[in-house]
Amino acid sequence: MSPDMVQEVKVLTSSYDAQYGSSTSGQITMVSKGGTSEYHGAAFEYARNAALNSKQWGATKASHDNEHNFGANVGGPIKIPFLYHGTSKHHSFFYFNWESYHQAGGSNSPTLSIPR
Repeated sequence: MSPDMVQEVKVLTSSYDAQYGSSTSGQITMVSKGGTSEYHGAAFEYARNAALNSKQWGATKASHDNEHNFGANVGGPIKIPFLYHGTSKHHSFFYFNWESYHQAGGSNSPTLSIPR
């Protein structure tokens, strides 16, 4: 799951309820985010490219690593005309998360080491 999609994480190691099954190991549970009565959202991009890369030790030039991790999320009430009026409380909500990752090139330059 994307970190932007997670609201709560619980790690249960012993003495947990029957709803988590009868295994003897630990349990990890996650709760996803939900919509609220107001619209909200976010967008992000993490970029790495040749202009920002440094030279690896022993290399003559920087690697041609291009990475782009980007995404967006939005949540809020579902408004249906003639069913949910603006003055009444909203009964349905949505939350949508989208994330993408693109990589081109290698993460480091190959180096040649010859013992003397």
